[in-house]
Amino acid sequence: MACCGQTPTGAGSVAVDEGKRVNYVQGMLLGVDDFVQEQTYHVARRHELARELLGYGTVRGLRVTVDEGTARVRVTPGMAWTPSGAPVCVGSEQCCDVNAWLAGHRDAVRAAFGSPAPSPAPLSLHVVLSYRDCAVDAVPIPGEPCRSDDDLTAPSRLADGFRLELRLEAPPQREEMAIRDFADWIARVPVDSGSPPQGEADFLASLRAAATAWLAPASPPPPEDFMIGPPPPGLETTDALLRAALRLWTTELRPLWRARFGCGPGATAPGGADDAVLLATLHLDVAPEDLQVVLASIVIDESRRPVLLSLRMVQELIAQNPVPEAGESVVAETTYGQGPATGSSVAYARADHSHGTPPLPLLAGDATGPTSATVVERLRGRAIDATAPAAGDVLALTAANTWAPKAMPQPSDAAPAALVFGGAGAAGGNAAFARADHVHPLPDLPPVPTAATTAPTTLAFGDGALVGRAIAYARADHRHGVASLPALAGDVQGAITTSRVGALQGIPLDAEKPVPGRLLVFDGKAWTAGGVEPFASGVVELEIARSLAAGVTASTPAAAKASRLDAATVEVTVELGRVPDADGPRAGFSGSLTPAWNEKAPVTAYLRRIDAVSADTVLLVFVLRASGGELPSGPQGIHFTLHRFVPARG
Repeated sequence: MACCGQTPTGAGSVAVDEGKRVNYVQGMLLGVDDFVQEQTYHVARRHELARELLGYGTVRGLRVTVDEGTARVRVTPGMAWTPSGAPVCVGSEQCCDVNAWLAGHRDAVRAAFGSPAPSPAPLSLHVVLSYRDCAVDAVPIPGEPCRSDDDLTAPSRLADGFRLELRLEAPPQREEMAIRDFADWIARVPVDSGSPPQGEADFLASLRAAATAWLAPASPPPPEDFMIGPPPPGLETTDALLRAALRLWTTELRPLWRARFGCGPGATAPGGADDAVLLATLHLDVAPEDLQVVLASIVIDESRRPVLLSLRMVQELIAQNPVPEAGESVVAETTYGQGPATGSSVAYARADHSHGTPPLPLLAGDATGPTSATVVERLRGRAIDATAPAAGDVLALTAANTWAPKAMPQPSDAAPAALVFGGAGAAGGNAAFARADHVHPLPDLPPVPTAATTAPTTLAFGDGALVGRAIAYARADHRHGVASLPALAGDVQGAITTSRVGALQGIPLDAEKPVPGRLLVFDGKAWTAGGVEPFASGVVELEIARSLAAGVTASTPAAAKASRLDAATVEVTVELGRVPDADGPRAGFSGSLTPAWNEKAPVTAYLRRIDAVSADTVLLVFVLRASGGELPSGPQGIHFTLHRFVPARG
């Protein structure tokens, strides 16, 4: 095993090693190498302490702004810690003219646009801060023959400095994004709600499964996706499981994702291009002809900037969110019908708490009195007479709208007189009721009609119906003659048994014999048979950020632009050229959209319209919407295919 920190940082008679310090012994002769070695060791330990225990990022200040109406970027004074653990102090405000920077990096910028370059061309520039030391305070040194005057002095001090620059590529943010992704994954695991949680081995297996792409990579892992997918359903955490998760982070995951400076395998020497802090990303549009910034397009994005809080701030945040204590009192329930209330206490309710209940109320309404001795005084709001009932009485509603006992009606001893057929009915006035086996005598039946000896004559279609005057009845096996069927005319023509559709709502129908896959399309004079064929397809590539960028690759000359409707929705317009006869009789278009699938943040594409805007130009307008809320930053691809009508002839 090698010692931690075996990273030579200088050369002399003995190579300088960050993992070694001078062993002072009596009579030892100290030289420049010894002092450099001692200084290197202590600097490395300070950097290691800050880097490994505190982290890296912006500590204070270093705000990035753009002067209104200009392309001048400003950075306020402040301090940051680099990934290698070096403190960087910017003591005064700094500024940069982006147009001048673009002119000085013309070739690299044009290469970033691609070929051919869109106009205006979207561009992202990254504001990056890094540490630099400066050799100062020259002092005389012993001379040798044949040396110039410049060789007679040497810097006696190394002053802390900084480098503030614009870059086309951002420094790697692997550890910063890994911390965010891991913490977000853990935060989405609910706290154990009382049921027995799963064991530690199963819990850690879920964590490792989410990081499998890094722990056991079968192919290059995703650049900034560290915990793949959400926590599985049913996963819960406790204090013990959270400690196990932090142990897994420390022992297995952080070694994979840390910024590789200082102690450890594959360590990177400090001071390189990767040893830098990202302050902001400028999203802007640039005119490719003269490399001038479109001023209204500049958007400052600081979402990826690493931020390092002081321990005092962390302490205050913890103090502002204390663990709740158990309550010492219970709110009594005093009356029935109280509305719910969320309460304002920060204490939690004990698991075995109970609320007192109010006394039972007295009954009112139809039934009155206490629950142990109720009395029915009304039925449906109508009072019951206090008169005592006799045997056989019924409860009847009186003219005074009260219930009172009444004697049961008795059966009648006589049947009503017989009525003649057609006689009027009568309600009757007898208080007695009819017996169940009573009968009414029937009057004599009228004479039965005789059967007819002739059938009615045949009527023509459209003739009105007749009630008739005959007193004879129709025989059961009689029939009526039927008029001849008329010929059809209009949209449907010919005999009813061999009809043909020759028009649709008066518009002629093409007589071309149909084949599978053909459609009917109105060509201005008649419905004509034809088919559908694709005439354009391609891929729209979006860069989702505060400033949207859209590009398109299609089978015809095309251009694309995008505009944000809200945080979750973007509208995209694609202009397709060289479309023959775009606004002619074949201007009926259809299309399909297929967005690239992103499991963590799926999006959906909706087709709004397809319009012909000139003789050879078609506009495709569609909407891209995030299913889970805000559209994710980064690239997004949407494949489209457009079809049009093609006549079967001509």
